[in-house]
Parts: sequence; structure tokens; C-alpha cells
Amino acid sequence: MTGMLQAQTEHWEAEDAIGAFCAEAREDDRLEIVSGDRDLIQLVRDPVVRLLFTVRGVSQLLELDENAVMARYGVPASRYAEFAILRGDPSDGLPGVNGVGEVTARALITEYGSLEELVDDARSPAPRRGPLRGKPALRARIRDAAGYLDVMRRLVPVNDAAPISVWAGSRNDDSLRDLAERRRLKGPTQRVLAALDSAGAT
Repeated sequence: MTGMLQAQTEHWEAEDAIGAFCAEAREDDRLEIVSGDRDLIQLVRDPVVRLLFTVRGVSQLLELDENAVMARYGVPASRYAEFAILRGDPSDGLPGVNGVGEVTARALITEYGSLEELVDDARSPAPRRGPLRGKPALRARIRDAAGYLDVMRRLVPVNDAAPISVWAGSRNDDSLRDLAERRRLKGPTQRVLAALDSAGAT
């Protein structure tokens, strides 16, 4: 069995390799990412990139294009990372800003073009008309979280400029099963193999 396309990037995470692969896609390409990692929502780009979010293994998938992301979260896919940073996401280790929930995070993303712009307005003695006006406690929380926001805005976004290498290799189910046994990943590996079989990958 030959011809299975593979990709990797050294010194970066798998999501960065996926991001770089998506960034190189042409407008006539159609890519579907199958993952339960919400970080990858930020890569959704119509009509090229769609996320099939795993709700229950691969038996139930939530299909996310730009309209579906907007309908579900109320923010554009391209700004989902900033939304998650503000709101928090325990599954990704993001504590969020104290006192900022989904509704407030959505309002802040809608009003401000970037997290830097948000922090600047929170520091202003006269914030502009919007979610921070007349809310000194919220402004104080944003100011207190400025360090967290600065670090996370550099860490959370996928590095779609990570150098990737792509090659066509052969599928070796036995080696994958051995690795799964050693790493105790039997369940996920069985699902991967089932998905490959269903797609006719060799």
C-alpha cells in the first residue's frame, strides 16, 4: 500500500502543521480537518477549510464552516482564538479573564479589532462608547489581565507559517498498533484506522 500523504513540522505542534497546510491551500482546494481541538476553529475559511469537530468520537461530527462558527459562537472564525482567550477554555488550559463569560467576550470581540486595542481602551481614562463604558470593574479586570492577554495572544493562535514537509509514504497499520499499545492509545487508534478505511486511504 503506497501513496498516503503525510506532513510534519519540526519544533512545532501538530496544529501548527495543520495550520501551515491550510495556509498553503489554494482557493480551489477543499480541506476538512477532523479534530476535537477547538483551537482549530480559527483555521476555518470558506470555501477552502472546514472543521469536522468530533462530538462523540468520529460517530458524531459537528460541521463548522464560517457561518456555523458565527451561529454557534457569535464571532468570526478568524477571531475565535481571541474569544477563547477572553472567555477561557479549560480543555485548552485557558483560564480566561476573571469575570468575563461568553456574552461579555463576544461583545468585546465585536467591539474591538484586537486584544491590544481592548487593553488600550481599558487603560484610557475615558473609554469609548461600548462594552467598557460605565463599567469600571470590567475595565479593571481587563487591565489586571493585560499580562495574561499579551502572552496568550502570542501562544494560542496557530502558527500557520511553521515550516512543513510533505511526502507520500506507505501506511503501516502494524507499527501504528504497536505504538498505540505502548502509549495506551488503543481507542483513538482504532478510530483513526476505521476513518482511514472508510476513506479508502492506503
